Amino acid sequence: MNTPQIIYNFLDKAQNINNKHRSISSFFVEAFNLNNISDHEINKLRIHLSNHVYKLSDVIEIDQPELDHSWANDVIKILNFPLSENIDLFTLDVNSLFPHVKNFIGSQIRLWNIIHGNQKNLDKDQMISIKQKSEALIEEFIVNNDLAPNVRAFLIKQLRKIIEAIDHYQIYGNEGLIEILDESIGHAFTNKNYEDFLKDAQSTIWKEYLLIISTVVTTSDSFVSLTNNIKNFLP
Repeated sequence: MNTPQIIYNFLDKAQNINNKHRSISSFFVEAFNLNNISDHEINKLRIHLSNHVYKLSDVIEIDQPELDHSWANDVIKILNFPLSENIDLFTLDVNSLFPHVKNFIGSQIRLWNIIHGNQKNLDKDQMISIKQKSEALIEEFIVNNDLAPNVRAFLIKQLRKIIEAIDHYQIYGNEGLIEILDESIGHAFTNKNYEDFLKDAQSTIWKEYLLIISTVVTTSDSFVSLTNNIKNFLP
């Protein structure tokens, strides 16, 4: 799922649920498919979605400078709307996004795929499999006393990030998972203990895990890049 697709799906959901909520928090709970109202969780996902908006806006401004870019400010406005504010004012701002902004974002989905490569959405079975593998690895690394403490902490942190990205896949998308994969490889260049770990035989299960995820979330070009980087640390 690419960047404009993530934003479009959010707007589509927002259009369907707008006018039915009594609070802004409850609106975002449904929009983000959360189990309960948590301002911290809502704000974290709003920030992540805002980053998608800024990213898409920057790309469009470079590739299509002749277009009107006010749409980004309109979307950011509702994502930054104070949760305690009047729901009626919020509803008006949300309604102003339709149909023009939503349709404009929709028009960017195919173009993004052409430029950046087509990404297939993860299906339910793939997400369940990734989450189960992640949880199993967390348990394994927690009890592995042979790992350097900072390496173990980093591995567990990355696995928890992946679980969070899977739980909120409609906001993170494939690109959110790819960023975590990139971090998981790039950390070797700034942490000697982690670099040594990747070159050691005990990291085989971790590298196999990264390769499995990369096969299902990346485009062909980024898959080759990621796998080559991982293979650089193979014995």
